[in-house]
Amino acid sequence: NVGEHIDLGTNVKEQLEKDLKLEMAVVEFYNEMVTACTKHKDAGTREVAEFLLKSSEEDVLDLEEQLHLIKQIGLDNFLIEQIGDKKNGKKHD
Repeated sequence: NVGEHIDLGTNVKEQLEKDLKLEMAVVEFYNEMVTACTKHKDAGTREVAEFLLKSSEEDVLDLEEQLHLIKQIGLDNFLIEQIGDKKNGKKHD
């Protein structure tokens, strides 16, 4: 809806938490899609849904790791690490 308010969060931690919540909903959707495709014997669509599901599950794991790191070292240190990685040409994957 055009009038809906989108809450992006007030800091990086909140943004990651909101992204994680959204990504978990996407994983649930793709799981349901795989189940429906299996029920209706739609192997082609199921294959696409399984690919997207795997990608979303990887995103969930990545976000959980980032949030765990923030919990361990604090938001300020996490942000400093991100800046350091960009300067050194490192990429988190």
